Amino acid sequence: MQQHSQLPDLGFLDREPGTHVPEWVGWDTKAALALMSDTDATVERLGAHGADSVIARAADSVVVAHGRRDMASIRGACRLIEERANELTKQPRKD
Repeated sequence: MQQHSQLPDLGFLDREPGTHVPEWVGWDTKAALALMSDTDATVERLGAHGADSVIARAADSVVVAHGRRDMASIRGACRLIEERANELTKQPRKD
């Protein structure tokens, strides 16, 4: 099994809850929940493992971003999760 050689820096997603998020970010609870649900469904459909270190770290960041009401960070982390899930499906499986 090929290991992901470089974990992305997700430090920008780790701001403390309650940190001011600029108004232009535009919070939308319904959209945030739909995006998170769609991302979860994509990972499941692709058969990627949620315990993958990249997926797990980005998922943690989604939770933190949701607590901050930070749509931009939710979108970024969800995109990373989906990209990693797609990447994992292209790797040869160990049987």
